[in-house]
Amino acid sequence: MSSDVSAQTAKFLWDTAIVYLQPKLTPHPDDNMVRDLPIDDGDWSLDWPREYAEQNGFDEGDLPDWPKGWPVTLRNYGRWLEMGPNVAVPLAAS
Repeated sequence: MSSDVSAQTAKFLWDTAIVYLQPKLTPHPDDNMVRDLPIDDGDWSLDWPREYAEQNGFDEGDLPDWPKGWPVTLRNYGRWLEMGPNVAVPLAAS
């Protein structure tokens, strides 16, 4: 995911998701968070944005709406989180 999100965001996603997936699964960046991962809807949709925003010094209400057409994958979730203010976004890979 290093070409899509910062190391900080990737670590946040890993540390947060792995709690729900251990010991059976390792999350993949393209796993669909609704269909593929056994994560309770309420956890990632409500708690994760707040936790991420707090760690990055902004209010979760400052996150934009989910982009139309984006599948709900871990990779896209990280990209969406980085759309919040005060988040250092990595340079695009060339």
